[in-house]
Amino acid sequence: MNPYLLDATAAGIAELDRSGRCRFLNAEARRVLDLAEVAPGMDFHAAAHQHHAGKTHACGFWTVCKAGLATGRTVRGRSVFRTGGRQRLAVRYWLRPMPGGGGVLTFVPAGVTLAQRERRFRAMIEHSADAIALLSADGKFLYNSEASLLRILGYQAGDLLGQDAFAMIHPEDVSYVRGVFERILLQPGGTIQGVSYRCRRRDGSWRWLEATGANLLDAPEVRAVVVNYRDVTDRRTVEEALEQELRMRRRLQTELQQAQKMEAVGRLAGGVAHDFNNLLTVINGHTELMLALEPAGPNHDAARQIQQAATRAARLTRQLLAFGRRQALAPQVVDLNFAVVNMGEMLRRVIGEDVELESVAAPGLWPVRADPGQIEQVVLNLALNARDAMPNGGRLLFETANARLDEEYARHAPEVTPGEYALLAVTDTGIGMDAATKARIFEPFFTTKQAGAGCVGGSGLGLATAYGIIKQSGGHISVYSEPGHGTTFRIYLPRMNETAASQAEAEQAASPASEPASEPAPKSPPNILVVEDEPGVQHLVRDILAVHGYRIQAANGPHQALKLASDRIDLLLCDVVLPGMNGRELAALMRAQQPEMRVLFMSGFTDRGVVSNGLIDAGAEFVQKPFTAAALSAKVAEMFQARRTDRIQYGH
Repeated sequence: MNPYLLDATAAGIAELDRSGRCRFLNAEARRVLDLAEVAPGMDFHAAAHQHHAGKTHACGFWTVCKAGLATGRTVRGRSVFRTGGRQRLAVRYWLRPMPGGGGVLTFVPAGVTLAQRERRFRAMIEHSADAIALLSADGKFLYNSEASLLRILGYQAGDLLGQDAFAMIHPEDVSYVRGVFERILLQPGGTIQGVSYRCRRRDGSWRWLEATGANLLDAPEVRAVVVNYRDVTDRRTVEEALEQELRMRRRLQTELQQAQKMEAVGRLAGGVAHDFNNLLTVINGHTELMLALEPAGPNHDAARQIQQAATRAARLTRQLLAFGRRQALAPQVVDLNFAVVNMGEMLRRVIGEDVELESVAAPGLWPVRADPGQIEQVVLNLALNARDAMPNGGRLLFETANARLDEEYARHAPEVTPGEYALLAVTDTGIGMDAATKARIFEPFFTTKQAGAGCVGGSGLGLATAYGIIKQSGGHISVYSEPGHGTTFRIYLPRMNETAASQAEAEQAASPASEPASEPAPKSPPNILVVEDEPGVQHLVRDILAVHGYRIQAANGPHQALKLASDRIDLLLCDVVLPGMNGRELAALMRAQQPEMRVLFMSGFTDRGVVSNGLIDAGAEFVQKPFTAAALSAKVAEMFQARRTDRIQYGH
């Protein structure tokens, strides 16, 4: 029985072990015996008959009780208890043995009649916070505490007498509860606690109950399974909400850690690619010079192989830069519908005849601002990935739509900014992916393909490149897949508002493809100052430009460059990142002395942060490493042929 329930009864109740020591005293027993607390193992006889302390042989009450404990028989009688305050209380008592030894001693004042005790006990039961039910061995109701039954389940006590208790239990829980009931039937006197299940109220709603039970079918006074239950619906609701919140927090923490890992890997990949670009610039440039100077030399074929290998390596570094969001972009107003349709013929040739290609373009699709060439690269990489997932053919679907990602979506995807997006969804009917594969799908060099397969030779950079491009464009990419049921990639690019889109389109239409030369070529060779802290790149640039007749001066850093600024400098060709100060700061100092000086920056990586962090100004002339000799020469010639000397202001 519930100890709180026992504390509410008007009878004194004591649970004794075989030797008569107390295991439990309810509140009434402690009051009668004038005990503030019960010491573990306290002798009940010593507490109730202190005037007989040490004289148990002379106490008829204790003699009867010990006989009952020894023989396992129910005993009863009358006695007088004397408390520590020498108060005398005539009581009637009875002791019932318990399975496993010991017994329960119940006592009431001798003047209390059986009817009074019953009324007190019934009042206590009926007004208990918990409900009490007595069940037969076949699970039918024999008794229900009326007030608590009405409050918890909405029934009158008479409504359920003789009814099957299991008929009220939720279908998903009834098997479990029936199994618990059958187990307790096998344990006469046994108890079970903490059984939770859903029970139907009279109004048809379901309430969560938590029950304890005791098998007292063999007890003559009860002859039933006693079930004590309470309504825990509100508690369960709170617990489930907390559990859901904890699950969400754990998932968000995992996604945050994944995003941080991807960011760290991206920074590492971008940094390595930047340094590698310097090496490729030297290799490519000198190989190109060698081929130009000795077109029919004995080492021509070897030089060509070096050049081809360096070109492949340059493509690899561009993919790493894309993943690390450090590549140069040329953003424009882009209509994703047009981009997908425009690539239709090329995609059909790439994915093969056994894959059906379908496009569903949403009308009124919002424009976005992105680099068209990079968006085409994303579409191509996703198409090739889909093709490899459908070795026996299938269906590839491109869909566009307008989407609004709200705060709720952002709660599940912390890297997303709520707002309006243009959506491009790419769905295949391929083999799909399991959770472990999805968790790593955008990591660079992670691949499930065999060597030589896929859009990048199985290198694992196709999806990593797509991820980097979309992130650098301010967008979001997600994947949904189930093994054997295909995959859907969803690309969200921020909507460009109508005013900005119209203005950008007007600027694109107004800007000429090229500007005619307006300045005559200088009579004397232009003087170019090359500022580069990587010796190999510096020497290569000098060699490339010297071939075209330019006068070249070189400095390995800003300090040396400023010393050379006393001479006339027609073009400053400098790296963006330099020791001591960046290229923008150096250009500002030198332009203060030579306002007509042209400026051309070079770097192994450029992303939006290069401009936003002040490393170069928006619109500054720029050449991307690794560059070929022809590309660098053409860019320098363009600088001297342009109508404007330089419209970019350096410094403040």
